[in-house]
Amino acid sequence: MGWRSKFLFMVIIYFAGFATAVYYLAPQGSCSEAENQQRAERIAALNDYGHKAYDKVVAGFASMKGYDYKSAYYRGIESLNNLKEKYDSKAEEPQ
Repeated sequence: MGWRSKFLFMVIIYFAGFATAVYYLAPQGSCSEAENQQRAERIAALNDYGHKAYDKVVAGFASMKGYDYKSAYYRGIESLNNLKEKYDSKAEEPQ
């Protein structure tokens, strides 16, 4: 068995052990009815925020013309490229 096979086997065993530890250390889920109600309310509030944000984004894109969308897309790509160049130049600088 080569070193790659041994390494893959050890990685699989390691992650299986980690998953087992997470499974055993996870809380049991025996909550009172009040705690379950609080969790349900929090989840409902988060979902409500998510739906409101989604509705705003959809409304913004629906009213946007094709050329506006295209220019916004290219501005986003340009800013990502500028960030990439900035971090590439920092990586190349001697420390």
